[in-house]
Order: sequence, then structure tokens, then C-alpha cells
Amino acid sequence: TVRLCHNGNWDTYFEMYANDSFEFVVGGINYLKMKEGGTDWIEINKNKADLDFKLWGTSTAAPAIKLDAGEESLSFNAGIRVNSNDVTSFPYTVAARDYFLPCAGSGARTINLPAVSGQTGRIIIIKDSNGSAASGNITIDGNGSGESSEKIDGSDTYTMSHNKESITLICDGVGWAIAARVQP
Repeated sequence: TVRLCHNGNWDTYFEMYANDSFEFVVGGINYLKMKEGGTDWIEINKNKADLDFKLWGTSTAAPAIKLDAGEESLSFNAGIRVNSNDVTSFPYTVAARDYFLPCAGSGARTINLPAVSGQTGRIIIIKDSNGSAASGNITIDGNGSGESSEKIDGSDTYTMSHNKESITLICDGVGWAIAARVQP
């Protein structure tokens, strides 16, 4: 099946089927749908002022990822994988892709956070992965350059001193907020 125009209507309608699918409509509704074998497909739907994006996997019951601008929600019907970077060399400066930082090694260790500019909403999790923070503290520096205006809950640094401790930080655009701390 190949269709380029719907009933002579100049609203765009593109359709290709067979083993793989593709569909695109512009008019009252803008719609893009692709399919690659099985139940895999991507769907983007713009209807009036809201934009929906759905990414389907192998489940036909619900999309794996759904962004609904009308509801201002992001839904996951699948496991989430994040970037984990085992840190073994110190001092370490948090990179753009870092999310979960298990810190190994022994002795005093320092993690330098990035400058807060452009980081609003970013989450970073730091963990004493080998359980040695009591004898070799992990110091987290708010900007790593001694910038005193970029704080961690009002302090220039935060020190992890409990074995297996973890801390979750969220940037609020001015500094870093401690959202969670676990000290087993």
C-alpha cells in the first residue's frame, strides 16, 4: 500500500505499508507512526496544543515511554537504565553524562560537582561502593573550584563519612540540594 494524498485533500497524508509500516498526516492532526516488525513502533501525535510521544517496545498493552504534554507527564512502562561510572581515580570532576557514581578506592577522596549554570533539575547520586568512607572520607565539593557561591545545602562541601553511605543531589539552579542521604 502506498498513498500520498487523502481523497484529494491537500492536507498531507503519507502512508506506506507492507511488512514495515510508516504513516504521516498533517492537517487537523499531525501524526507520525513508524513500525519495524513485531510490535516495535514509534508514534508522535500533535493534536491542537498538546504533543504526545509514544515509544513502543514488545508490549502491545502500553507504550514503553510516553510523553504527554497535555498532562505534562512522562511515563515509563519499562525498566530505566542510567549512566553509571565507577570512580577509582581522585579527585574526580563530574562529567556531563554522569548520573550514578559508585566510588571505590581508599583514603581521602574528592568529587567535584559541575558549575550549576545549565544544570537545573540535574540529579547526581554518589555512593561509597566499597564501604571505606569511615576511614577515607569522600568530600563532595559544590563546584570543585572553591566557588563559594555554589553550595551543597548551604555548605561549600559535604563529607561522606559512613561506610556504604550514598547521597542524592539535585541542582536547583543556584546550588545543589541534598534530596536523599542513606547512612547504613
